[in-house]
Amino acid sequence: MMEVQFWATTDTGLARDHNEDNFLVDRDLSLFVVCDGMGGHAAGEVASAMSIQVISEIIAENRDILDAYEREPSRTLAQDAVLDLMDTAITEACRRIFEAAEADPDRHGMGTTCCALLLLAGRGFVGHVGDSRIYHIRDGDVDLVTMDHSFLNEMIRQGRAKEGDSIPNQNAVTRAVGVRPSVEVDTFDIEVEQDDLFIICSDGLSGYFESDEQILGLIDPDDLEGSTYRCIEHALRGGGRDNITTILARVDRLRSPRRTVMDSETLRALKACDYFAHATPSEFSQLCDIAERHHFEAGEDIIEPNRPAEFLCLVINGSVGITGDKPSATVLDAGDTFGEVSLFGESKSNEGYTALAPTRLVVFQRDALFGLLRARPSLAAKVLFGLAANMAEQLRRVPAELRFEPQLWDEVSIHSDHTPAPGFMVINDNLDVETRSMPGLSPAQAPAPASKSTPPPRVQSPPKGSTMPPLPPSAAKAGAAAPKKSKLNAQKRPLPPRPTLPPELEDDIETQQNVDLDELRKTTQFDRFDAKFDKL
Repeated sequence: MMEVQFWATTDTGLARDHNEDNFLVDRDLSLFVVCDGMGGHAAGEVASAMSIQVISEIIAENRDILDAYEREPSRTLAQDAVLDLMDTAITEACRRIFEAAEADPDRHGMGTTCCALLLLAGRGFVGHVGDSRIYHIRDGDVDLVTMDHSFLNEMIRQGRAKEGDSIPNQNAVTRAVGVRPSVEVDTFDIEVEQDDLFIICSDGLSGYFESDEQILGLIDPDDLEGSTYRCIEHALRGGGRDNITTILARVDRLRSPRRTVMDSETLRALKACDYFAHATPSEFSQLCDIAERHHFEAGEDIIEPNRPAEFLCLVINGSVGITGDKPSATVLDAGDTFGEVSLFGESKSNEGYTALAPTRLVVFQRDALFGLLRARPSLAAKVLFGLAANMAEQLRRVPAELRFEPQLWDEVSIHSDHTPAPGFMVINDNLDVETRSMPGLSPAQAPAPASKSTPPPRVQSPPKGSTMPPLPPSAAKAGAAAPKKSKLNAQKRPLPPRPTLPPELEDDIETQQNVDLDELRKTTQFDRFDAKFDKL
């Protein structure tokens, strides 16, 4: 059970002659709802009142679902049942309001926003439609839990606008309860801790909030009644152009199993990770429940070479070096991930992972992550899409000259730029140069050494356990001139040449096939290809 203190206040404002807002506080259910009606001629007031009544009625009638969750809060099915109940309650309110509007021409088109918060067994279950809001305050941090269903946010979601843009009708509501027979409801749950405070309010108040500091200045957790009145006065001083409603709810005591609590830095890193970019707040909460946090000191091994890994790691801060049999290393920084391949089967390689500085990681064990994805098909689709998009982006970073030479990919970094140098970094400086001939050509026909008129020699990938061939003399000279700041001395590797044909074979093809190979090379869309020419 949870003990919650609360206070609620509403005001008509300075520009309206009646109040179309309605709110509900149900102490027994720990249910808090704010609805902002629309439609005029008292229709908005009717819509918001109907929404409050139907939501309260349906949730109270299904109290057994809430009791089942309180008995076993760790059961995924019980959690889903509460979210489904919230969705059902708001959807049913939408249907009834629409039918009432259809039966009365004077109320045609009436509707309402809806923000509902149900506090239950250490979780906050949210149902949201429109532009009313829920704010969550914890340890001096203010988090906007809901996202306005406004025209501007819809344009941002579609990539047709960005944060801070000003567009016509940007505050127009794109979803409302009762305007149509059904509505898409945002439902999700968030973790709740003791002393958490929630603000549930209409846009008559949130429209005058300008910063988190301003919100914190209005709220005194020990004086909820006075805080609600200060919020109302703040909106009136700003102009009071709409009805103003606010509920403040503070969690005084929490007697329920505690789950993993993620700090704000970790949550920001998870939200910025491509794999989880499309997850909902509820899905983020579930990811946090299975995530493990680990700290490594500089020089400490994270994964030793030739040891199997069955987890996905996200670097929160610090840096990680990847090393193996080859005298090379890649550096991963905050926001980078590793271990993705282990999600698709046993991963055992010669590479090792070592912390280069004090480093914090979030780790998802494969079995735990797959268990969550199996239970959440929509989250699974989002994560797999993120993995595919990330791997496609890495493949696009492979130079065109290597796209058809996968055996050489390990000689070129496909990661983003890193300090002290971008991409691949060489540790061993004392190496030899080695070239190889084109397949099918005699030594006399093999490409000449690199010059101004010929491409650079191809670098051969060494067998496992051997040392890397040396850098070209020009690169080695440049490396010697540069001051060596650390053990990791960065040098780029030369790219292999484009495939060529002996001049006599080119002439034979041009004569018999009536083509100009030089013109063909100019028009081809491929940077590189391999072809076999049968004897004509």
